[in-house]
Amino acid sequence: MGFIPASALDSTPQLKQAVLALQVNQFTPIIRSSSGYHIIKLLGKEPAATHTLSELRVQNAIRQTLSNEREQLLKAAYIETLRNRAKVENYLAEQMVKGQISLSSAK
Repeated sequence: MGFIPASALDSTPQLKQAVLALQVNQFTPIIRSSSGYHIIKLLGKEPAATHTLSELRVQNAIRQTLSNEREQLLKAAYIETLRNRAKVENYLAEQMVKGQISLSSAK
């Protein structure tokens, strides 16, 4: 998961409570939530801060985010293009409509 702000856990109070109780390098026991089961290891804590755009880390994070979003858009457009070009024929359904094959013999 990487670093996430404590506010990101507001929607799952049991996770937030467990994470806030951890010391660095400690694990939680198995936690059940509405989204499944979780075991969390606290890798570190960063104090809340405001970062400036001149910081290299902030610039790299922005670049990475924009690059990921662009990549996702390009992949979605490519998949849509492939779908639009695809020709799918359901031969089984055609045979059933023509009466050449019955539902029981199609299994």
